[in-house]
Amino acid sequence: MRLWWPLRCPRTDDKSVKGAGFQSRGLVVNGRLIGSASAAAAVAAAGALVGMVLSPGAVRAEPGAGKAAFERICAGCHGAEGVGDVGPPLVPFTRSDRELSAIVREGTGQMPALSVRDISDEEVAAVAEYLRSLSPAR
Repeated sequence: MRLWWPLRCPRTDDKSVKGAGFQSRGLVVNGRLIGSASAAAAVAAAGALVGMVLSPGAVRAEPGAGKAAFERICAGCHGAEGVGDVGPPLVPFTRSDRELSAIVREGTGQMPALSVRDISDEEVAAVAEYLRSLSPAR
């Protein structure tokens, strides 16, 4: 997707300034002009998308959504409340979503690597939020 902002067009309302006046008319997306209100929404959506791509941990999942995934995948080794059992304790949880995702996908120590078939990226983020909810406030 190609974005240009702002689209600058010669002003037609001020005839006294020849060629010097410009005003913003909107946003051009893939060669199509989008009006000002739509342009603002498109820019906001593009910014949100860029933010998610550059920092996937920035989008937070609900802690309740991660509980089921944690119980299904993690609790067998890390204990029902994440306090440790066969595997190390995860509470208090201090890692970023990105760190957790790397550990889950690559494995570490005795922990095997888990594929997206085992647990999706969204579930990993939800588990991280769930573990944060179990951690005492700092």
